[in-house]
Amino acid sequence: MRVPGDRPQDEIEPRAGRGHRRGVGQPPLATDHGWPWRTGLRPPSRRLALDPDRVRRLAELTSPAFAAAVGGHSAASAIDAGTAHRSRLFNQFARQGAQTWAARLLREGVEVLCLGALGNAAAYADDPDVQPIEHAELLVRRRDRARLAGVLRRHGLDVGADVALAPDGSLRLAIVTQAAPWPLARALNPDMLFAESRPATVDEVRIRIAAPTHALLLAAARAAANGFGAGSLPQVIDAAAILRRAGDEIDWLTLTRLARRGRIRGAVSGFFALLDRLGFDLSMVPAPIRRQPRGAAAAELARVVADFEALFPRPPSRGGRFRRHWLLTGGPLSACARGWR
Repeated sequence: MRVPGDRPQDEIEPRAGRGHRRGVGQPPLATDHGWPWRTGLRPPSRRLALDPDRVRRLAELTSPAFAAAVGGHSAASAIDAGTAHRSRLFNQFARQGAQTWAARLLREGVEVLCLGALGNAAAYADDPDVQPIEHAELLVRRRDRARLAGVLRRHGLDVGADVALAPDGSLRLAIVTQAAPWPLARALNPDMLFAESRPATVDEVRIRIAAPTHALLLAAARAAANGFGAGSLPQVIDAAAILRRAGDEIDWLTLTRLARRGRIRGAVSGFFALLDRLGFDLSMVPAPIRRQPRGAAAAELARVVADFEALFPRPPSRGGRFRRHWLLTGGPLSACARGWR
């Protein structure tokens, strides 16, 4: 897998560079269902048509800034302009604050990676300020955890077991020592993520992010861990941006090998089958990886697609979660571990 070095020309420059031509992982401007799966990508010449109720529901699931960016003409009547602007400023404040702390830790010799929405929005989104960041996630090696806590406390943050907070509550950092959910964690450990990470300069702040192949695999694994429910919405957004901006950099052999070793090969296929059904251009994804399920799994995927298209009007029942995990995310072991939650 090719991983650029730490040279300036190898850095990811957000909202610029390759991947802007259509056909490199970019979804169509709209699907037949009007689904807003372009957010985080370069805004097209026309917006999607969503009715005001769906715009408001999308704002509940993501943020008002997100919904306003994709809501088309309905956004103005569904979301107050001031609310959308404040949401955008909040997203920007959360992202820039967390990135500043990540950069400070790097300068003080504590290596951290910006993961999830924090790293992906900064590196791959054309307009990261509409991307909601529920929590700013920093990965640190277990052996560096105590040193990280010391640096943050020295600069005035309250550090707990897995979170760091500013005294006034204006900043919340999620501190993790394992990025991949079970069972992928057995195949993709933090040392691998750090070894193939790359630098990115965002708003003149230097951070480190996961390699595109690892970032995409983590998005698929986390969406599967969420049972492809409403909680997997951020991962779908991340995948859209990663495929569009770095689709030609994905090492599909490595992704498949790690998924197989981590025993989530079926879940990864289910994730890409979902993206395909939602209208993404997956022409760069090898056919075996985006293979559509059959039988009962195909029927369950159709229910997942219907949930996405309806913007998750109601949570699945406990039995529905069990069935979904059994058929789409990992069989009986996954169903027993996650389906009854």
